[in-house]
Amino acid sequence: MATTNERKQQTQKKSSNTSGSSRTSQQKNSSQNNRGQSKKINVPAKTKSKQTISEERQQSKQQKISTINKIVETEEMQSILERSEKYLTSGYPVHFTGAAGVGKTTLSFQLARRFNQPVTLLNGNESLSNTDLLGGRIGYTSDKLIDNYVRKVYKREDQITERWSTGRLLEAVKNGHTLIYDEFTRSLPSTNNLFLSVLEEGILPLYGTQRNESFISVHPNFKAIFTSNPEEYAGVHKSQDALLDRMITIPVEDPNKEAQVSILTERASISEKEAETIIKALDWAKSTSRENDTHVPSFRLAVMTAMLSSEHDVKIDVKNDDFQQLFFDVMGHYFLENIQGEDVSEAQKRMKEELKKV
Repeated sequence: MATTNERKQQTQKKSSNTSGSSRTSQQKNSSQNNRGQSKKINVPAKTKSKQTISEERQQSKQQKISTINKIVETEEMQSILERSEKYLTSGYPVHFTGAAGVGKTTLSFQLARRFNQPVTLLNGNESLSNTDLLGGRIGYTSDKLIDNYVRKVYKREDQITERWSTGRLLEAVKNGHTLIYDEFTRSLPSTNNLFLSVLEEGILPLYGTQRNESFISVHPNFKAIFTSNPEEYAGVHKSQDALLDRMITIPVEDPNKEAQVSILTERASISEKEAETIIKALDWAKSTSRENDTHVPSFRLAVMTAMLSSEHDVKIDVKNDDFQQLFFDVMGHYFLENIQGEDVSEAQKRMKEELKKV
């Protein structure tokens, strides 16, 4: 029989072996966990799933789009916003006028946001009518009930209800919205006559609406922002002097070179050097248009070029074939005007060589 001391020694050995195996097991588990963690940390980029890459691209695209409606507030833009805010607060409408692409619409939305109230957008066009502004019938709804439960009794009921749609101007005036009337001179002057009494007398006549009241009073919070292009633009009508006398007209011009660089770098997430390259290319296109006495492209095309180049990883370099093709695609009708009857492929080849010298 084993003595008491021998049994104690055997028990201690077993305990030592057990703890040793436990430590060994823990070391193995720890090593496996560490290896597993190491694998997780060092996942190479190329192992990302297609869905993850697509989501990242979509998120990046949304971030770029979210900056489109923002403006780089230069001293001039800041001054225009502050002055316009004062005029609107005092009850006077403002009118931004200038060439296409200088940022009139974006400026209008930026100004409207300062008042923290609903915004109604109205786009000028020749087909705009009093019905669009005030409201009118847009159709009918018909309900039909046929009861033939009793065999020899036939019952039919027809109910026709007129459908009415409230016009956008009426809604804005009644509820105190900020109205942005974009390119209002593209609408017929006769349609814009409604604004004369709105801006001067503070009432909106309800012509042809078959309402009990003949007019409604303008809500005290109602504000109006107008934009227009020069009269020489196609589709633009001369505005009546009586309407222009009721608003404060502020000219908006292209931002200076420094501001243009800031706009492109912010919106398209490109470097200053790349932004300067695009601006130089646009300046070359403008000078070419002036020499040929054709329409001059706007800064908006520079923004489009920057956004597309950034999104599709096109190297912004006037000597890069992909960038050249993108630039001429964006130029569109301006490019076609400048070739003046030449063969398109030959003219584009010639102009690409000229662009390389910019």
